[in-house]
Amino acid sequence: MSATNRLYKITPILNERLWGKERLSELLHVHSDESRIGEAFLVSSMPEAETQIDGMDFSEFYQKNKSELFGLTRVLFPLRVNLIDSKEALSIQVHPDGKLAEAWGYPQGVVEAWLVLESDPTSKIEVGHTASSTSELKQRIEAGDWDQLLNYQDARPDDFILLPPGTIHAIGKNILIYELTYNLDITYRVYDYDRVSQITGKKRELHLTEALSVIQTPQIIAQPIPNIKHHNGYTETVYIDQEEIFTLIKWEIDKECILSLDHFSLCTVIKGQGSIQDQPVHQFETWFIPNDTGKVSVTGKMTLLSASYREKKGNL
Repeated sequence: MSATNRLYKITPILNERLWGKERLSELLHVHSDESRIGEAFLVSSMPEAETQIDGMDFSEFYQKNKSELFGLTRVLFPLRVNLIDSKEALSIQVHPDGKLAEAWGYPQGVVEAWLVLESDPTSKIEVGHTASSTSELKQRIEAGDWDQLLNYQDARPDDFILLPPGTIHAIGKNILIYELTYNLDITYRVYDYDRVSQITGKKRELHLTEALSVIQTPQIIAQPIPNIKHHNGYTETVYIDQEEIFTLIKWEIDKECILSLDHFSLCTVIKGQGSIQDQPVHQFETWFIPNDTGKVSVTGKMTLLSASYREKKGNL
């Protein structure tokens, strides 16, 4: 294997959350003294939340290798990959679009995608609202008319949900979710069930003014249809592949196969174990596969999720 075609293991960061469980540290084989680990950053280059790769912060690794190994030109790495494990429901929240984010000093808006990995029969997710105007939305939020305002749906394993900016949303209880989003943390809480933080002893802050300025009204929910293809030795499901947004692909490996990559991959093993390019890999590990790898040899019965980002061709 050439130096540029080696795999790079990424060390995750565990985050305590009010709604978290106890098992993420066990799943990821990372020690933590905290008991409510709700979220793991599998890939992150946010300031003060840097995952490690090849002995350095991810942002440093990207700056040194963005052209050769990533095939990108943009100054900052665009993606963040999370694993979320909820014991209780997350807050009802929303993220701004690029125009508004830029006006407030941020480089881009926030798009999210979820893939449900585990849930129980009562698990729900919330996506969108029923208000027909911003004034109606404001009135119903102020009145606490959550049951009529919010759109809840069952959460089932393999459900894929795309959340464009301005989409009000929340993850319910007892759900393990793989989340692909932007490497930017702008979250406006709309409702948090009047919970009190064990750390501060107070209710968590809401951001109603900011949220009302960014929530799309009426809410238009249109989910992409996954494209499923059967190949020799594996099944490929393309959930989304859009320039300047992101790419998310699932590979279900029967025993062994050769994958063809035309851009870098943040590859997470979500089920099983085996090897990639003769490198042993295990469940919930995340590996960086460089842009110019091309053919990738995979052995073992396992399921992989590949996250990537493609710039517009004119940018290259």
